[in-house]
Amino acid sequence: MRTGTKTCESLARRPARRSVLSAVLALAVALLPPAAGAQPPAGVPRAEIRLATPEEAAKLIRDEEDAIKAEPPVGGLSRAASYYLRTRLPNLAPLTSDDATTENLRFTTTELYQFSPFACVGDFDGNGLEDIALVARDRTTQKLKLLALHQVNVNWNVGGLTSKSYNPYTIVEGGAVAPGAKLDDLLVVCEKPGRLSRSTVA
Repeated sequence: MRTGTKTCESLARRPARRSVLSAVLALAVALLPPAAGAQPPAGVPRAEIRLATPEEAAKLIRDEEDAIKAEPPVGGLSRAASYYLRTRLPNLAPLTSDDATTENLRFTTTELYQFSPFACVGDFDGNGLEDIALVARDRTTQKLKLLALHQVNVNWNVGGLTSKSYNPYTIVEGGAVAPGAKLDDLLVVCEKPGRLSRSTVA
């Protein structure tokens, strides 16, 4: 009886195996390059890769430039940096003067001559473009992050076109800080010349 049961089970499973094998073979055939002049069978999906034309790429660049011009600046940052953070790093909210105590803000603007206690602007990598170091809050974890946004030229593969963007780097991540808390012991200080060698976010 036990042997007979195994035989029945084996026979019952064969159609399923045959169906799987047929599906695999059909997929393999579909992925084979077609012969010259041959048409793909009806119902077989086709995938194609098409490069944008120079006109299409130029329009994409113009549309983004127009969007940057209309972007509201956040925390004293440039429109380009604000646009980049909103569209590429939407989970990060840059700290603004509202997150600083009155004394911290006064010291930053009158003693350090910076626009924000939580951001610094300069050409950090020597490529002639404006870079930014800033503190942002993760909207999910509420943790603070010290970021560097290095501005770069983007070379497109068509039309010899170029545009600008940023490469983001997380320098250090700190603990969670509740929204609305005033920060009096946190500063991002611009120093010239030199490079960042140590950083601390409490």
